[in-house]
Amino acid sequence: MIRFTFKTSIANCNADIDEKSWYEIKLAMFLRVKISPGTQPSAVHSFTRESEQPTHNVCGDWPNPDFSKTLGVVAWRRSMAVRLAFKTSCTVLSLLSWKGDEFGSEITDEVETEEPIAEGSSSSISNSCTTLRKTVQARLSPVTQKELNLQSTKVLAALGQLPQYTNANSVALYMSMDSCEVKTDLLIRDALQRGKKVYLPRITELARFDDFKRHANQKSCLHFLQVHSADLDKMVPRGKYQLREPDFHVSGDVVTNDLLLSGTKLDLMILPGVAFTSSCDRLGHGAGFYDDFIKRYVEKHSNKPYLLGIGLKEQLEPSLPLESHDEKLDCVILGNGQIFHK
Repeated sequence: MIRFTFKTSIANCNADIDEKSWYEIKLAMFLRVKISPGTQPSAVHSFTRESEQPTHNVCGDWPNPDFSKTLGVVAWRRSMAVRLAFKTSCTVLSLLSWKGDEFGSEITDEVETEEPIAEGSSSSISNSCTTLRKTVQARLSPVTQKELNLQSTKVLAALGQLPQYTNANSVALYMSMDSCEVKTDLLIRDALQRGKKVYLPRITELARFDDFKRHANQKSCLHFLQVHSADLDKMVPRGKYQLREPDFHVSGDVVTNDLLLSGTKLDLMILPGVAFTSSCDRLGHGAGFYDDFIKRYVEKHSNKPYLLGIGLKEQLEPSLPLESHDEKLDCVILGNGQIFHK
């Protein structure tokens, strides 16, 4: 049997298939490209069988279809939602539709993505979370940059009313994506102008600082690094979401700007999310990065910073499918100026 995984920016699905079905999938994907001449690739995709390593990065020409090696699949842009299903002789791997103009996808061997999967996730709750993430994403897609700027300004105004923010000496924030999120550049610069210590996340392999593995699939975790105004323009995009991340500052052999490594206490942590509730529940992107970091912080300091979630008004949900490891927030601010407290 072969472990087959289909990856997108919002969901991972996998199935065990037999050898014959594996070749059927390869042939189907090969024909899918060949019957669409003249299309423009929007992303590079690949899939492999177990124990193979990707050997092609395809951006146009189809490689020689040697089935003993990896074949590349070029995905093309479409203006309508498309459904991709692989028909196999023993297993059907079915995926919910996605908009090709907005999401990239990747088909590979089962290897860990850049993000750890949350520990103890039950199948039913995980499926509910995946469905809800897709629903919210579809709701956010039409939000324009002008509307994002407007809502981000309202979030900043509401943030300035919170004593937990105005009185905080140290604040953890994050770099927002270009679309579908509150623009945090405004918040970061405001905090720096107020003289606060500002920390931004960097995804870091566990082995770099000998961080312990919280669950079997985990290979990386968040490290929050202090930044100054001059650092913001130097940060480069990294990782799956191509978000700008700060650099480690090293003096000798010692990292000097790492929140946990330096033992610095944090007053306020501002978190992203896919969806929020008025009772301050939060649904993340499914990686478990922030839940993991909060637990690491508590394990070091025996208490939590004030946890504040920020989002667009379109991200408010009446309820969320939550699990025991999900951290509840103390407060939520939305892009229409609404403030919810736990």
